[in-house]
Amino acid sequence: MAVLYEKKGQEIVITGYEGRISHLQIPENIEDLPVRRIAGSAFARRDDLVSVTLPGTLEGMGRFAFYYCRNLEKVVLADGIRDSFDGVFRLCEKLQAVEVTLSGEHYTVLKELLSDLEGTLRVLLHLPGGDACLVFPGYLMEFQEDTFARVFHSSIAGTGYTCRECVSRTGIDFTGYDHVFGRISRLEGDLAAEIALSRLLLPRGLSGSARELYETYIREHNSAAVCLAVRNRREDWLRMLTESGLLEPASAWEGIRLATERGEAALAALLMKSVGPRKSNSQGGRFTL
Repeated sequence: MAVLYEKKGQEIVITGYEGRISHLQIPENIEDLPVRRIAGSAFARRDDLVSVTLPGTLEGMGRFAFYYCRNLEKVVLADGIRDSFDGVFRLCEKLQAVEVTLSGEHYTVLKELLSDLEGTLRVLLHLPGGDACLVFPGYLMEFQEDTFARVFHSSIAGTGYTCRECVSRTGIDFTGYDHVFGRISRLEGDLAAEIALSRLLLPRGLSGSARELYETYIREHNSAAVCLAVRNRREDWLRMLTESGLLEPASAWEGIRLATERGEAALAALLMKSVGPRKSNSQGGRFTL
């Protein structure tokens, strides 16, 4: 079982993988030659892949390289990929987590990836000057046929498309992304809380007015935000809420109850430390949750 490849001049082209593998990591070099490309359809229609880590040496991915990998959940890659064809990750419907290292000059691979995936996508960005985590809601594009005019009319449902438009091949419009939150907060429920928590935790490109917008949302939906952090086992979110003064005591106790029910002792202890013990009841002298 091994990565399949071809030598082309002084570089390596990956053509597939022999056998089954859940967590695929493509090396940067094979036989002392850099891995530069992944061939078209090299990993298409595989149902074994759960995560894929691509090397920083990679410069191109062929058409449908990971098409319809139906169990693929996470991809790690870098912006050295300048030649990325349409459909590389098309129909990877479980793919919701992407981690990408960006030099700050080329965003082609991120733009193409966002175009391929219509579902909710969480993108961790390693950027010069700091990290950011952007959550892109899902959207649905529909087409209706006008038979008499012999044309199709398209319509888009959901805020995800507008968020994706904030990423171009040359940069990310953080201001535009944050501006969309006004619509998201009215429509998306838990996803809105996740976006607010993610932007406050990693505030790269976050303006003062946008910070105020997200903080206001968290204050108004404090309990929902705390319970979301507990359900997702996000200790970093809870610490951020505590250290920024956004954690309200009543919400903390709700989080403690939920964490206790789920057996998340560390999260319960973190929240308990932030509020201190409650007063004992008059009968048994025990702390009540």
